[in-house]
Amino acid sequence: MQTDIQNIINQSQNIMIDPDTIPTFELKPRTETRHNGVYFIDIQTDKQTGEIQEKTPIKISDHLRVIGIGQDESKAAYIVIEYRNKFTHHIQTTAIKQADIGTNKGWYDLQNMGVGVMSDRKSRERVANYLQFSGKQTQYQIRHTTGWKGENYFFPSGEIITPNDHERHKIIYMGDTSKANEYHISGSLNDWQTHIAHYAIGNSRLMLALGTAFAAPLLRGLNMENGGFHLFGDSRDGKSTAAYVGASVWGSRESKVSWNSTALAIINSACARNDCFMMLDEIGEQRDTRIVAQAAYSLGNGQNKGQAHKDGGNRPTINFKTLFFSTGEKPLDTYIKNGNPELWNAGQAVRLASIPSDTGKGYQAYDTIHHFATAAEFGDHLNDSTAQFYGTAGQAWIIALQSDPKHKQRIQAHMNAFLAKLPHDLNGQIRTVGKRFALVYAALELASEYGITGFQAGASLAPLLQCFHAWLDRNGMEKSETQQIIENAQDFFDLHAFSHRFADLDLLGDFERAGEHHAGFKERHGDDWIYWVVYAAFKHEIAQRFEPRKAVDVLAAAKWLIMGSDKKHYGAHQKNRKHMGGRRYMQFNGSTPPDRNE
Repeated sequence: MQTDIQNIINQSQNIMIDPDTIPTFELKPRTETRHNGVYFIDIQTDKQTGEIQEKTPIKISDHLRVIGIGQDESKAAYIVIEYRNKFTHHIQTTAIKQADIGTNKGWYDLQNMGVGVMSDRKSRERVANYLQFSGKQTQYQIRHTTGWKGENYFFPSGEIITPNDHERHKIIYMGDTSKANEYHISGSLNDWQTHIAHYAIGNSRLMLALGTAFAAPLLRGLNMENGGFHLFGDSRDGKSTAAYVGASVWGSRESKVSWNSTALAIINSACARNDCFMMLDEIGEQRDTRIVAQAAYSLGNGQNKGQAHKDGGNRPTINFKTLFFSTGEKPLDTYIKNGNPELWNAGQAVRLASIPSDTGKGYQAYDTIHHFATAAEFGDHLNDSTAQFYGTAGQAWIIALQSDPKHKQRIQAHMNAFLAKLPHDLNGQIRTVGKRFALVYAALELASEYGITGFQAGASLAPLLQCFHAWLDRNGMEKSETQQIIENAQDFFDLHAFSHRFADLDLLGDFERAGEHHAGFKERHGDDWIYWVVYAAFKHEIAQRFEPRKAVDVLAAAKWLIMGSDKKHYGAHQKNRKHMGGRRYMQFNGSTPPDRNE
């Protein structure tokens, strides 16, 4: 062994090193990150010796370090950086859009985070170059919207729940965090079950709110449309309390969105709650019915408003999925019709189903108040509890869904069980709302199977069927458009059937009109009247925003409008009496639909 070592030493002494093969070190200007900032180090040549030397380092910004790159949903490039928080002194991670580096927007973003940057042009150029051409190339995911991204789930607070913990640090949320504090956890899951969920048992409106909250993250996976429920009734009857119970699944009651906002603000709030629950409180605070109509429609469509980009073109449209729970003293249709009838359409009725808050049990919005003496005491308990315990159920729900690869099949099975309890002859619009109720039921059942709600199996079935039938009783079995047209005609005749707007044919000699607001003629037909409505009144006061052809079909199907033999005049009839002038008239069999006469 000793001999081998000696031989190696002897051989090494005979090795000749070529000086040309030795790498040379050349000083160059450089930028480096130190614990207290980023410094630029320039070089200079000594005039006497000709030696190249480093100059004194110049600080150009606070601590920054490039740790990676990323892309967002629109494929925009980002630089991922670490910086030191001046207030906590902790190292934090964020991302900067590469296109903003070196621009006023980019400097604003850095300084808004508390990162100081020297204001002279040279320093800013060096910081911009440093951010773009240094550091690691580790790839990160950049997200601007909450909700699902693959198996990962982003909360409105920016918190990420992922089944792959080792990937968590490579995901960065850059979306709206203005409500982050309202989506943290307070209390334990047991606290929430004991003080809130337990009291939803036997309470239909509380069950509806809870189920809507649990159902919200399921829409995307099941490819279902957005939608919601609007609870309406007297002031301070427990509507808002029910909404707070739903909100407690995900966060505090302060996470609510006010109807008293612009339509764009409401939609932006929905974007920040993608794949999550949205609570809209007190529709009556919004005086502009146009905003409510527009927001209800856009929420149902799940798409934000297109906006022009300041640099030309349009900004990317953001799609979102959400279930929303609204409250107010009036149903949505009454609220909009009273303000601006032309804005009302059947799509809004389907997107936001209006349900009376009063359960008819004597406790206003509650079916039972459990061991409390009064409904007011019961409501006070729920209000206090929702202010203390929240957020745990939502996080447990997402983790359970991520852990159950068959949760979609189980949800569908529960939905089918609920739909089997509904009438079988539902039209498309009613079935759409029925499916939303079914999803709410399925979410509650699965959450109960996971041990999240504390409910027994089937505990939500009767309460949710009660809510569905309360909605159905108010809306009827007809399509909303059909019902609306019949209501328009009924309102028209209720107001004008026996007014001066209809002239009695039996009392007229020559052609006369019934004044400035002439609507037609009437004549005795047994115990009732036949009404001849001028086409203009039919079009503008009965059909209103519907196509006249559609109104004719609906009213003729109801056997109220008497069709002409050729049917080519949209049901119009002409009477060859000189005082009717041979004009077009729509002939109605009485002032009420035949079914109401019966």
